[in-house]
Amino acid sequence: MKKAHFLLIAVSAIGCTPAPHTNGTAPIRPLPPIHVVATPDSQNGMALDAFDAAELFSRAAANQREGNCDEAVVWYRKLQTEFPDAEELEPGYYNMGLCLNQLERHNEAAAAYRSLITAFPNSPDKQNAYFRLASSLEELEAWNEMVSTFNELQEQSEPLTALDEVEIYAKTGAALMRMSQPAQARIALENAVRIFTRDERISATAPDYYYSMAQFKLAELTHEEMRQVALPPDDTELAAILEKKCRLLLDSQYLYTKVIRIGHPHWSAAAAYRTGALYHHLWKDMLAAPAPAGLTEEEQGIYMEVLRKRIKVLLQKAVKQWKRTIAFAKRLELDNAWVLQTETDLREIEAVLEIEETIGADLPIN
Repeated sequence: MKKAHFLLIAVSAIGCTPAPHTNGTAPIRPLPPIHVVATPDSQNGMALDAFDAAELFSRAAANQREGNCDEAVVWYRKLQTEFPDAEELEPGYYNMGLCLNQLERHNEAAAAYRSLITAFPNSPDKQNAYFRLASSLEELEAWNEMVSTFNELQEQSEPLTALDEVEIYAKTGAALMRMSQPAQARIALENAVRIFTRDERISATAPDYYYSMAQFKLAELTHEEMRQVALPPDDTELAAILEKKCRLLLDSQYLYTKVIRIGHPHWSAAAAYRTGALYHHLWKDMLAAPAPAGLTEEEQGIYMEVLRKRIKVLLQKAVKQWKRTIAFAKRLELDNAWVLQTETDLREIEAVLEIEETIGADLPIN
């Protein structure tokens, strides 16, 4: 059975224009419209529910405060349907977005924030809605839309704080990395670092999460650049290219060290882990490089044994660094994904290293 809707409007709100006042008093303001909905009731046959926009918003907000976001979203959507012009829609869109994020319905959350931005361009929540919209798009891995949202935010007339700018550039740089645009990502990340370290609006006690993130992502860019340097089989080129690869490794290690020195627990643990990964990755790249041309099958076997014996030290350095990372994490009582990854990789590499210790044990080092 369909719901029956009845619109009850007070006499002063039926559309008649109030007569002008001659005694100087303000005109009587129309009362807000009240909707009455009849729904089937198994006991009484029919139940009536009367509400205005404020009542729907109140019901939604009460459910949200109690943690009942599923129910809160129902009431926020009813507010939008029943009273599309109500002023309560402004906070309603924002609050509904928060609830939808909590429910991990990020696509719907993004739509709610966008509705607020579009329908209420002068809303005091507009800037926050942009940040929330960008975060929802980040959850959806909609990197291009996320970057566009931050660009749109920066074009608004409302001033941004220096910390807001650091966050925008750090997140933009990270998104551009996911979009395989390293050059543009580096520019954004360097902007974040520059603002945090040089802008007079940044105090010495300012939160450093996004500054640390930007520094970490810059190290990641150099790390990836190191991985992209392929080792050739030609002996005449190998020395120069290997030197370039090792130089990039040292540059990455320096950048990771800068992150660790900032001291943010999450990003410090990440940087410490990735420092160990540098040596592990160099070991893997060198092991995967083709053997010099012209060797017989037997000579290739000997070459690989000698190579593995000589580059074993890279695994030893990775293990050493990861043990430091775990000790560092325990000292700060950290428990995050980077620490768990360190523990997992350490176990695997220690097992590999145990095997490598037996390879070429009788071969000369030089």
